[in-house]
Amino acid sequence: MEGTRTVWRDNAKAIGIALVVFGHALRGLMAANLIDTRVWHPVDFAVYTFHMPVFMFLAGVSVPQSLGKGVPRFIRSKVLTVAYPYFVWSFIQFAVMFALASVLSGAHAHDQLLDFFWRPISPYWFLYALFVFLVITALVGWRTAVWIAVIAFPFGELLDKDTIGHQLLHFALFFAVGMIASNRGRLVIDRFAALAGLGVAAVTVGIALDRGFTNYNSVLMAPAAFGAGLFVIWLSQQIAAGWLAGMGRLSFAIYVMHVLATAGVIIVMNRFAHVPPIAAVYVTIDTAAGIALPIVAWQVMRRLGLLPWFGLATGPRGQAWIAQAAPAG
Repeated sequence: MEGTRTVWRDNAKAIGIALVVFGHALRGLMAANLIDTRVWHPVDFAVYTFHMPVFMFLAGVSVPQSLGKGVPRFIRSKVLTVAYPYFVWSFIQFAVMFALASVLSGAHAHDQLLDFFWRPISPYWFLYALFVFLVITALVGWRTAVWIAVIAFPFGELLDKDTIGHQLLHFALFFAVGMIASNRGRLVIDRFAALAGLGVAAVTVGIALDRGFTNYNSVLMAPAAFGAGLFVIWLSQQIAAGWLAGMGRLSFAIYVMHVLATAGVIIVMNRFAHVPPIAAVYVTIDTAAGIALPIVAWQVMRRLGLLPWFGLATGPRGQAWIAQAAPAG
């Protein structure tokens, strides 16, 4: 136990953020026609069925205990650690993408600045949805919030996938399951249950791909989300590598900066370094850069005392840096 945090949660966040970076690297490379979509689509589909549900689960785990400190304090802390970084990094990414509109496909219009309030840009929808879940939970209590999430879950099927409305209705359930798990004491996953969950996930994904099903965030894919998520949690409890837990504690910094890092590396490799379009090379380098560059940037900002300005630290002179605001709620 590390304070109110446990090593397995940091490990799980490290695994989860690695999959998030990998998934976005894949999509960036497919959009740039640098890797074969037909080959990599099954991998993309499989990863997207469970990596964000895992993060929502982890976000919910710490909420009941945090609420015990009082609702005003809880909401105030989430404004600082979730809402503020959402707007800061949404604006930064918007500004970079707008400045590079001639290099990147699709420019951002000036009027999209106001869209941050109701139409998050990727990947910051997670912070947006998380803040909504946190505020609702604070206002109605975590038990009532669980029932709201259960009732809302199937209605997500009525909305287009990857819209904020769909994401709010769909991912609330995984957030709620995290809160439930938190109140059941120590979370211990049996190896047989973990392997069975992985098997269920594999079969579900296999059937979906065979049938040409494309909505990875669907009620029909819930068995894959829960099954693979169960396996990830079990795996995170078996690993004792300190470096992985350290990476998990920096998962928030990686999360807010990785899209800019992966997009930049693709541009450099393809347009300036003229690296041959070998899929394994591009995927490996881009994923590694999407993890490493944000960590380096975090270290630089920490040395310069800039972490609070970028929503990566709180307290006097940024002494209490934010390592888990997004993934852990």
